[in-house]
Amino acid sequence: MRYSQAAVAGSLLVVLIGCQGPPTSTPPYTPASAMRAHFSNPGPESDPCEGSGRVKVRPCPVTLTKKHPTIEVVVGGPDVVDSAEKTNSKNRSGCGHVCQVGQSFSSPLDYDVSAGSKCASVEISFYGYDGSGQTVGIARLKVINKDCQ
Repeated sequence: MRYSQAAVAGSLLVVLIGCQGPPTSTPPYTPASAMRAHFSNPGPESDPCEGSGRVKVRPCPVTLTKKHPTIEVVVGGPDVVDSAEKTNSKNRSGCGHVCQVGQSFSSPLDYDVSAGSKCASVEISFYGYDGSGQTVGIARLKVINKDCQ
């Protein structure tokens, strides 16, 4: 495209935009505080202890130490009566060598998280189910292992 063609195209664009006339209504006013709250709210991806459907694991995060090599956690949320550890295609939880997770025999919502052989941090997830077996949401748990075996 030559300079003269670009100038003509630009002029036509300016004329077409100018022909629209003034806007018929002004956009609604949004207070600055609401905009700050919207942009400063980090969302669930940034918090390793938040999940979907208001399903949570407590306590979270958990830190495994020589003094506390195993910690019991509880999955809960609105209408959550059952749970399961979320696993990958190889039926692994995501703990790797950092931790081990076992479901309690006394409650379908209780789990024991134990230290593994590697000192590191991982995030693992749990499904929360309602009374009819439908998924309410997925809870995330951050595990910090400081007790390397």
